[in-house]
Amino acid sequence: MNILYITQAGFGLPSAETTHAMEIIKSFIKMGHNVTVAFSGSDVNIRGINVDLICHPRTGLLPWRLGFQVWLLRRFVLGVKHHNFDLIYVRQSALMFAPVLIKLVSRARLITEFNTMFSHAGVVKKNFLNYFVVKLVENLTIMASDRVVVVSSKLLQTLSSRYGSITRKSKVIGNGCNLDFMRPQNKNKARIKFGIPLDAFVVGFVGHLHPWQGINVITDAVCELKKTKTNVVAVIVGSSDDINNYTEYAKLKGVGDSVMFVGALSYNDVPVIMSCFDIGLAPGIKESNDNYLMRSPIKVYEYLANAKPVISGALPSLYGIFKNHNIGYLIDPGNVEELVLRIRELMENQALMSQMGAEARIVAEKYLSWDSAAIEILN
Repeated sequence: MNILYITQAGFGLPSAETTHAMEIIKSFIKMGHNVTVAFSGSDVNIRGINVDLICHPRTGLLPWRLGFQVWLLRRFVLGVKHHNFDLIYVRQSALMFAPVLIKLVSRARLITEFNTMFSHAGVVKKNFLNYFVVKLVENLTIMASDRVVVVSSKLLQTLSSRYGSITRKSKVIGNGCNLDFMRPQNKNKARIKFGIPLDAFVVGFVGHLHPWQGINVITDAVCELKKTKTNVVAVIVGSSDDINNYTEYAKLKGVGDSVMFVGALSYNDVPVIMSCFDIGLAPGIKESNDNYLMRSPIKVYEYLANAKPVISGALPSLYGIFKNHNIGYLIDPGNVEELVLRIRELMENQALMSQMGAEARIVAEKYLSWDSAAIEILN
């Protein structure tokens, strides 16, 4: 099958969006399909993969998102006779209108993927014109799609409440992880590489440092834990415009030396840094809204694949695997007291922590493969 994969994400700096796109593309190729990737931005992290790359250069007078849509129309609608696609797959389709027109002209099947609901975002709702346009694009995209892939049941519920039931054409397919790549490595060697004390108890976070991720919640937890456990270290991996605020907050709380901000790492270094952790964290914040609750967090799945127990904010997408398997704890998002309690529980019970880590890897192998997700998408 000839697949046109469209994404607004570039393949430059590592991010959850880039990871998802690359892994699903690689899985399509493993299944024997021919894939053409149309994207905007850098191609650094997708070079070497056996795909045809068609890159929008983000030049011109138009804002790049709108420019990308115009470029897609010119390339694939006006030039449709030069292409022969059986399927168009669109990631983060809520912000793109061009694929609908490409489908009409090419008569290919259209699968659209929703990882969030942009019309639900507060920043969009504050501007009536933006809200109207985004809502219109979301609705038209759903109507034109042959299948709608959503990453969580909460997101499906929210989409259905706004645009009418889409159950007939929808499929909940959560994010996953690369099980061959994400696997435990030697902890001491990993800590030496990143300058982390070998005798430290390390809680870690990997991801973009969005405000709703709960970075200051982790700092507050370390501050409390240090009162009785002096060897606790938090390792924070990721980038953000707010990183200086996070570091200053850690210094203000008196734990600047115990909260290490590593910055953004290459994708190849992610399993290495995760091997430094004793526990993987994704605590969220108390003010979490539906946009947070809709998520399917790749970082949590990668912690599990690296055989780490996980303490995460309670998300609907995580209820099933945490309820049925002893792999960590779901807490009230942003609850520092509960986070501290659960970390202490594991610090004082190494046997339990080891048991959870071993089961975490088993769960990842059984349920969280990107290949399995790709098969479900095309099934």
